[in-house]
Amino acid sequence: MKSALKKTANWFACEGTCYENALELAKGKVKIFDENGNETGEKVCDVIRGRIAMRTDDGIHTFNVYFSSIGGNGKESPRWKMAQSLYEWNPEVNGDSNIEPTAGRIEGVAEINDYVNPQNNKLYSTLRWRVNRSSTSSVKNDSSGASFGGTFYIHKIEEEELNEEPTGRLKITLYGSNRNGECFPVTMFVNEEDVEDFDFNEEETVYFDMNLTSRQVGGTNKRQMRHSKKMKVDINSGFSIEELIYMGGSEPIEEPEDEEEEEKSEWIDPDVMKKAIRIRSNKLQNMREGTSTGSNSSRNRKKGLDMKARKEAAKKNRAERKPKPEPEDDDDFPLDDEDIPWDDDDFDMEDE
Repeated sequence: MKSALKKTANWFACEGTCYENALELAKGKVKIFDENGNETGEKVCDVIRGRIAMRTDDGIHTFNVYFSSIGGNGKESPRWKMAQSLYEWNPEVNGDSNIEPTAGRIEGVAEINDYVNPQNNKLYSTLRWRVNRSSTSSVKNDSSGASFGGTFYIHKIEEEELNEEPTGRLKITLYGSNRNGECFPVTMFVNEEDVEDFDFNEEETVYFDMNLTSRQVGGTNKRQMRHSKKMKVDINSGFSIEELIYMGGSEPIEEPEDEEEEEKSEWIDPDVMKKAIRIRSNKLQNMREGTSTGSNSSRNRKKGLDMKARKEAAKKNRAERKPKPEPEDDDDFPLDDEDIPWDDDDFDMEDE
């Protein structure tokens, strides 16, 4: 049996109306390869990049977009016309108020995004929803929402707790693998009414269907006030978080009997996955310590060091002028990753 992870499949689809269109047309570069797969150079081309947000019945979801006008063969990309159409989608926010927001469908794959926030040197790992194709003609009138499916290894099954109290839901930690043989985590929740029917075990390989939903945490300020007049605008102290909710799963994929069968099987060897998880853990530790050679981590580390130096210099100047306690740093929000580049990978999908 092979000792390396194979790429596992995942795919998302979202249907709704365009809430915000934050796409831009810019210049970029694409690596060119010959028919044998050898890199021959680069070409400057047009790119459409940014984010697009869709309003659905389950909330507003944001997706990453990056398309180039030419492909790796140096010819016009078959997705470029589709990308140009997506670029013109009319959004609800800052769009043309004289026409309805564009109703559309987008599809793509999920990728992991690991980065260190230079403002607090904390490590964050989030799923990045990358659009691979879009359409306005295939939208169903009665559908609105976002779904996600893929083949995953079940790493951990545990009861969800909130403030040390069980919520009645299950929290499932899944792992998939990318085309480089690296694993990445996906967190899935099983609602209370479905817990009894969730009869899967850790270390099994299963294809799961999930819904991507947005859940409100907290809410409008409704405290009892001794003396109060009606405020003109309610203060909303809540925020929304995205969750993947279990909708169903296939029969566990069985271990193949021989190497020939393994080539066609989606089964994930638990021993291989455990090794991959340890490798990922070491990689994340290196990122925390600033020793990773990845472009994102090294760049973020440099930013973090620059910011640290500036803070120390400012602290020294303040101390020399008038010694006083340093204020606490309340900047604890994840880094906006709009400046983190991603490549225009080839997913071998047909365009609509």
